[in-house]
Amino acid sequence: MNKSVYSTFPPILKNDVDFDSTAKAISVRLDENLSLSEYALVYSRIDSLPENALDILAYDFNIGWYDYSYSTEEKRRIIREAFKIFRFIGTKYAVETALRSIYPVAYVREWFEYGGKPYHFKVEIHDSANDREKCAKTIQKVRFTKNVRSVLDETVYIAAAQIKASAFSGAKTVGQSVNIHCKAVNYFKEG
Repeated sequence: MNKSVYSTFPPILKNDVDFDSTAKAISVRLDENLSLSEYALVYSRIDSLPENALDILAYDFNIGWYDYSYSTEEKRRIIREAFKIFRFIGTKYAVETALRSIYPVAYVREWFEYGGKPYHFKVEIHDSANDREKCAKTIQKVRFTKNVRSVLDETVYIAAAQIKASAFSGAKTVGQSVNIHCKAVNYFKEG
């Protein structure tokens, strides 16, 4: 526990009867303010802030790609990365960083990498949760980080699913399950 501000006053003031009661009253208020000073360090405490504080920060920082329905950990990642994204807004790096704060595996392919029209790009997202609605909502928010002249041609959404089966391709198994990892590729365009 922190010691009281009163203990830091010089002895000559503490021994003064007229000043002593005033010093104690001032000390109580200063102690209260001192205990609140830890709340001034907001950005360095992102990992320990409650979710409602994260929502307030996102609003105050004007993070357009933030969504209140994201998980607490995704919100923390978005806020942590926000200033880097603001610094490079309008670049491939900004779009990719914003996407990766929600989907750890996300790629941006620029027009010259796939033979598209100038200033066009594609996004590839790998999602183990297979939440297409969340992905569509996230893609709509790409507009906050991309260059104004850039056009999103398409989004490649790769949903990884685990399927348990007792037989696959005519091969039979006895008394055990087989885990099959498959990728379903779905395309949808920005609309």
